[in-house]
Amino acid sequence: MFNTTAIAFTGLALASGCALSCAGEPVFANIPAVGSSKQVILVVSPDRKSVTAELSAWEKSGGKWRQALPAMPANIGREGLGKEREGDGKSPIGVYRLTEAFGTVPKPLGVRMPYRTTNDTDYWVSDSASSQ
Repeated sequence: MFNTTAIAFTGLALASGCALSCAGEPVFANIPAVGSSKQVILVVSPDRKSVTAELSAWEKSGGKWRQALPAMPANIGREGLGKEREGDGKSPIGVYRLTEAFGTVPKPLGVRMPYRTTNDTDYWVSDSASSQ
């Protein structure tokens, strides 16, 4: 079982005055949905309309969270962030458990999650009315 969680926040969610951490704990540490996750990918945007964000990766070891990778710029939905609704151009805000990884290259070294190499027979559908 892989315990990796992705979290998308807006700057509004961080209105407590804490950036990524308060009192030594990352802002996501007490979110119940993070549960027993050992890794977190955190995406923070300045506001809901922004199309850019900051992405950071965190790992829990010995009961403590530490930043595993330096924060980096990220692109999000063409309409920013919002509630989950197919086709609105927004990346969904929330906490999501990641169960597998995928990419166009063979499984990279060090990836322990189930991994799928995509090819020309794979496709993504953005039409919520589609039967696919």
